[in-house]
Amino acid sequence: MGDLEVRNLPYPPIWINAYIKQELLKYDFNNVIVIPSTPTAIDDVYKNTLGSYPDLAIQYDRLFRFRRTPFYPMKCEQLLYYIYSTNATKIYDAMIIISQLLDRSDASAEDLNKWAAANPIYEDEAARIANDRQPYNVYFHDMKVYQLEETRDLGELGAIRGLTLNKLIIEYDYHVKEPTGSPEDKYR
Repeated sequence: MGDLEVRNLPYPPIWINAYIKQELLKYDFNNVIVIPSTPTAIDDVYKNTLGSYPDLAIQYDRLFRFRRTPFYPMKCEQLLYYIYSTNATKIYDAMIIISQLLDRSDASAEDLNKWAAANPIYEDEAARIANDRQPYNVYFHDMKVYQLEETRDLGELGAIRGLTLNKLIIEYDYHVKEPTGSPEDKYR
């Protein structure tokens, strides 16, 4: 059995999702959940709530992209965000916040890098107590946001009537780096 842990591998969505969630909570959002895509994830979230839906639910898929340059350490990926809410205004507000936050090319990437270096992520409360943080081992270079389609009602899904949806693509370029606190930050 190997000594390596999957959680130590670079995974940019961890940092993007945590950053977006924290920024949304600064505005008029009381509860935001961010979950990976599964066939029934959103249906289950809304079926299993006890009368209090989250203000916003973000479901995401990580999309691998081609390399735009022959420089192999630089990677380009996308996150496909499905943004759900029972309040269409919350979706519009989230779209404005996310686009203002991440659609500024290298300035957005620089802001995210500063935020990630200053805000450790822990898997759970036990990890926080043990100071067992997620390694910050990616460096963002560029970010863009695209709206995929208009906001629409999801009335065809019976279990979640009144829920609206919008889709965004967040495109980002990054390279893998040594985790924060390592003696050097090098491409690998």
